[in-house]
Amino acid sequence: MTKLEVIEKAYGKNYEEMKEFIDENGWLTEMHTSIHYRTTENGKTLNKLIEKANISFEEVNNFLRPVTISGIENNNGWIKIESEADLPDKTEPNSEVKYHVLAKEGFEDLSDCNSFELHHMYKNYHVITHYIPVIILPKPLY
Repeated sequence: MTKLEVIEKAYGKNYEEMKEFIDENGWLTEMHTSIHYRTTENGKTLNKLIEKANISFEEVNNFLRPVTISGIENNNGWIKIESEADLPDKTEPNSEVKYHVLAKEGFEDLSDCNSFELHHMYKNYHVITHYIPVIILPKPLY
């Protein structure tokens, strides 16, 4: 799925009427001004569209968007692999930097792969779609 498809799905049947107000991260862009009372082509104001939408919105600094797409700016930290350029720098096979890897539907997701293994899987099997670095949390001091 693309970012736009995820945003369209979050707005559902309301997307077409609201799309002129929606930015690239799914925020309703005119909520912070009186412009949101502007009448759309079909004679409705953004306020009226929001009232009739059956969507749970999150609000940040008077901007609204569906809660289902919170974190879309960075894909919740996951890197989508669309080409080899999206892979992390290749390291030695015994590198300590590890990644969680998501695979295409029907294949098993993996964890604790280093970038050498990630490159190998991408080039030879073409089944991985996303990765995220494994964050090793420090041990408590006391």
